[in-house]
Amino acid sequence: KQWYQRRVRGYLSGVNKPAYHIYRYTESPTGEVVANFIGKVPIDNLDVRGVHSLGASENYAILPRFSMYYEFADPVEIGKGIKTATHKETFFDVVSLKDGHRTQFKFPAHHGVHIINSFEQFNSN
Repeated sequence: KQWYQRRVRGYLSGVNKPAYHIYRYTESPTGEVVANFIGKVPIDNLDVRGVHSLGASENYAILPRFSMYYEFADPVEIGKGIKTATHKETFFDVVSLKDGHRTQFKFPAHHGVHIINSFEQFNSN
């Protein structure tokens, strides 16, 4: 409960801007799981989208944000806040796993929740 209160205070006060945080998980030689922060994708104006799946390739994480979003109306029954809006643009944020650099692609609004497969294609030009 204390963790939740601290996070909500930060989100609503603007002290900590909300963002999707990207981590790479690896295993240490002793078998421990190590989380390394890669980068973040800012959430503008509390436009929290329902990220149900994401993609990864050897060098990039791909974060799709479709028209499904959340309204922070009821912190207990979160399911009540799930909405879809066909007027909201679709975003695909591509984050480098090497340095956290982010490139954002915008598309016309459409409904979706999954992406399947991510790969890199290298041109020989």
